[in-house]
Amino acid sequence: MRLGLLLALGGPGHLSIGLSQDFRTGCTLDPALYRKAPLAPTLSRGQYEKLPERVSLRKYAPEPQNQGAYGTCVGWSTAYAARTILMAIHQKWDNQTWITENALSPFFIYEQAKPADDIYCQIGTSLYSALEIIKEKGTVRIREFSGQCGQPITAQHSQKANKFRIKEYRRLFEEGQTNKLLAVKKALAENRPVVIGMQCCTESFLEAKGIDYWQRTPGEEPPLNGGHALTVIGYDDQKNGGAIELMNSWGTNWGEDGFIWISYQDFEKYCFEAYEMHIEQAEETPLAGSLRFRLANGTEMASFLKESPNGNYYEMLKPYHSGTLFRLYVQNSQPAYVYAFSADLTGKSYRIFPNREGISGLLPYRENQVAIRTIISTCSLIIRKELIFSVCYTPMSL
Repeated sequence: MRLGLLLALGGPGHLSIGLSQDFRTGCTLDPALYRKAPLAPTLSRGQYEKLPERVSLRKYAPEPQNQGAYGTCVGWSTAYAARTILMAIHQKWDNQTWITENALSPFFIYEQAKPADDIYCQIGTSLYSALEIIKEKGTVRIREFSGQCGQPITAQHSQKANKFRIKEYRRLFEEGQTNKLLAVKKALAENRPVVIGMQCCTESFLEAKGIDYWQRTPGEEPPLNGGHALTVIGYDDQKNGGAIELMNSWGTNWGEDGFIWISYQDFEKYCFEAYEMHIEQAEETPLAGSLRFRLANGTEMASFLKESPNGNYYEMLKPYHSGTLFRLYVQNSQPAYVYAFSADLTGKSYRIFPNREGISGLLPYRENQVAIRTIISTCSLIIRKELIFSVCYTPMSL
C-alpha cells in the first residue's frame, strides 16, 4: 500500500500530517498548547482503585462519519463525537439514529480553529484551540452547519451555538506522564468521553477495516510528528489483557463500524494528550463537601465543625505544634469548584488547593477526593457552585 504524505506546518516545530489516500488526519500535537490547558488534579489513590472492570459509552455515540479529504479530525472528535455523547447522556438518548440526526457540527469548530490561510481545510489544528472554541462559543447541530470547508458562520449560527457551550475542560495528565490510563478510565467511569491526540498512523492502523481490535505490526512505528484526534468511548480490563475503545472519523468501513479497540500498552505509548469536558447540569443538586485531617504518620486528627457569625470552621480536639505536617482531605459529592487556603502565624495566606498554577479547581465527578500535604495553619475551604463557603480553623500552639 503506497502512502503519499501531505505535510503542512502546524505549530512550533510540529507538522500536521494528512494521508493522501483513503484517510486524513489533522491534529497538531503541540506541547506548549497542551500545557496551557487546565490540568485535572490527581485524586486520592482510593478513587482509582474501585473503578469498574469495563465501561462503554458507545450506546450514546452517533454513527461515525468520514472526514474525507479534509484535515478536520479535531472537529469530529470534539464536537461530533464527545460533545454529542455528553448531550445524549444528559438527554438520556440511546437510539443511534436519533443521536446521529441531532449530532453537533465538526465544521463549525474547524472553521474557527484552523489557520486563517487554510482556505482548503488541509492543515489541521490543535485540540486546545477546538476546546477553547466550544467553551467560549459552543457549536451547532451538523444539520445546521454541514459545509465541509469554507461555509460562512452567521450571527444566527453564533446565537444557536451558545446552547452547546461547555462549562470547562481539563487535560487529564501531564506531558510525558506514565500511567495515563488511570485518569482516562476514571473519566469514562464518570460518563465522560475522552478526546485524545495520538501519534498516528501506521499502515496496519490505516488498513484496519472490518476488524474490532488493532494489533500493531511488529517493528512499525507512526510518524513522530503525525497527529490524529479520536474519542475514547470505553475500556475493558479483560479484553486482550486490557484495551480501550476508540471512535474514529474515517467512516463505518474502517474498524468495526467506525470503532476500534487498542491495547492499554499502545495507548500509553502513542497517546500524547487527553481531555474531558464538563457541561452545566440543568437540574439543581444539593452541594456537599467535607474535610478530614490526618497526620503524616496516618493518625486521624479529630476535629469538629463549629459555627460563627463569620462562617463555619473546624476546630481540633487537641492542640498541635505549629509546623506539624498533616494531610488535608477535601471531598465533594457533586460537581463543584473547590479552593483551599491556609495562613501562617504572621497572618500571611497561601493557596493550598489547587496546589500550583495550572491545576483546575474543578472537581466534576460524583465522588471526588484530593489529599493535600500541608502544615498546621488556619485554613479555608471554598466549595463554589453558587458561592457557598465553608471555613476551617486549626488552633496553633508553640
